[in-house]
Amino acid sequence: MEIREIEYGVAYHYGNYIEVNKNLKKYPDLYKFIMEHELNHKELRRFNISDLLWDIEESFSWKNMKMVFKTWAFMFKYPKSLFQLIPFGIKEKKLVIDINRIIVYGLYSLVIILLIIMWRLVWL
Repeated sequence: MEIREIEYGVAYHYGNYIEVNKNLKKYPDLYKFIMEHELNHKELRRFNISDLLWDIEESFSWKNMKMVFKTWAFMFKYPKSLFQLIPFGIKEKKLVIDINRIIVYGLYSLVIILLIIMWRLVWL
């Protein structure tokens, strides 16, 4: 698996290679955590449900919370890494859409909407 260094985002898995932020090398434990996450993605160039479930499991796992907070701290220290949050980008002069991120954002939005509805029902 080829590893390419980038200046924006945190890390991206593109089938036959992984792009990783060059500043992550300054944080070996975070680098290891992120690389393990990316290496567990399937080497497919299209959307698949196992990658989506892997992202959701890693994002909401209590055992990973410490590393998730370290990732957020890294992103705020290196603002270019906040590009990781955008569900689309340009790779090799082509528009790339991250379906996993769009679905996860949709789930977050659904939970927030449901919480607002429940709050309004309780307090009306």
